[in-house]
Amino acid sequence: STLMNFKRNNPIVKAISRLRKTDIVGAGILPQPQSDDEDFNNQAAALWAGWADYPEVTNTMNMATVQKEIIDSTLFYGDIGILLTRNGQLQLLEGNRIGNNFSQSVWTENTNDKNGVIINKQGRPVSYNVGERINGMLQNTVSVPARNLILYFKRIRPSQWRGVPELAAAVNSLQDLDEYETIEMISAKVSASLSAVVKKED
Repeated sequence: STLMNFKRNNPIVKAISRLRKTDIVGAGILPQPQSDDEDFNNQAAALWAGWADYPEVTNTMNMATVQKEIIDSTLFYGDIGILLTRNGQLQLLEGNRIGNNFSQSVWTENTNDKNGVIINKQGRPVSYNVGERINGMLQNTVSVPARNLILYFKRIRPSQWRGVPELAAAVNSLQDLDEYETIEMISAKVSASLSAVVKKED
């Protein structure tokens, strides 16, 4: 929640997010069929272009926008779920929608539930618990088979099933800078609004 607040209101974090989208995705990452059949390549590219106009369930994002949201999510959520629906469209699920109900029991290191990622004995994800955020808590979770959902995150160790927000390591420094700028601005405003008059008897 702190990082999302920075994303909305902090100019430094806004710039980091904007540059991430621009430098990595730009106008969009396009597949380039390279088979020996030129007709197939042209047909596949045309099919992709038609689907990529509105590949997402809300019909409000094209493929370039979807890619930007995916690449941006690792900064603030740590991960993002990409669900393939029955009609062939994608549904993006913020990382905070994947987890467990607040009312569920406490988990241990040996459980197969890794904060909403259900794994088998070999450590392979078999399903994900996806719910709705209501008043800050995850509720109404349902199980989604792993074959229908890709959990995108930056892996930093082998036994990792959830992502860590990339800006988490800098959150204290960002808060310090934000508070420093606020205090300096208040100080400047107070100095500009107050005046003093010195009276002398002569």
